[in-house]
Amino acid sequence: MPTQSPIYQSDATAPLDALLQAAALAHPALAGEISADNAGLIGAQTDNHDILTQLHEYWRAACPEAGRPYWAVRSWTMLIWQPTFIAVAAVHGVGVAAPLSTLGQKYAQGIVAGFRIPPVALRPAPVPLLIERSGAELAQLCEALLAQLNRIAKVKPLIAMRLVADSLLSALARLSLLTPAPSNEDIQQWAQAWLRAMNLCGYSSLTPVPLSNGRLQLTLDRKACCLHYLRQDGELCASCPKQKPEVRIKRLTEEWNAYA
Repeated sequence: MPTQSPIYQSDATAPLDALLQAAALAHPALAGEISADNAGLIGAQTDNHDILTQLHEYWRAACPEAGRPYWAVRSWTMLIWQPTFIAVAAVHGVGVAAPLSTLGQKYAQGIVAGFRIPPVALRPAPVPLLIERSGAELAQLCEALLAQLNRIAKVKPLIAMRLVADSLLSALARLSLLTPAPSNEDIQQWAQAWLRAMNLCGYSSLTPVPLSNGRLQLTLDRKACCLHYLRQDGELCASCPKQKPEVRIKRLTEEWNAYA
């Protein structure tokens, strides 16, 4: 497995600030703060019943036609997308493991976006070790959040963890947008290492598609459906496994060509 230096080199005196920068680079909605105060935020070590109820009720009211499975799955994907992207940004962008067990996630109007991390020391380590540690911590966080959500709205464990794997590999695929970008071989090896660390082998994968610029882009070969198509304004996502493979590859190629 590759053990190269982080893609985003952090200032050794400010790894927390570097993590916030790397997270924002990974996704513009990942706006982070450094604070030990997680009052009112979603966390793995707190009772989130009231916030999770608000989250689920928002989607029930916003999309009544989509039904219970969608409301539950939508709530779940909202809960886990930030931790997966932050975990990948920390390891492959800064060369540290994010403090996921003490991560606080902001919630407002059906959307989970924005986070706080405590002022703790983040120490560099080789990428394989960071993946092993961060993967285990991410798995524990997801287990805790799923247990809490399931008291309000049921998501089958297999579907829930497939969606976690999808989010994780989606974050890894986006590493190819960085300059300089890691090789597809490196990303594929990292993907398998993350899935092993979380006991999610076979739950999702990455497959290359050729772009108009001649580059092979790794895209999500997902096993789970997010149920977006059940909404009145919804449709099958480009990577949806409900489509025939040739349709999915065509749509993914068009989507990534837009980035290229």
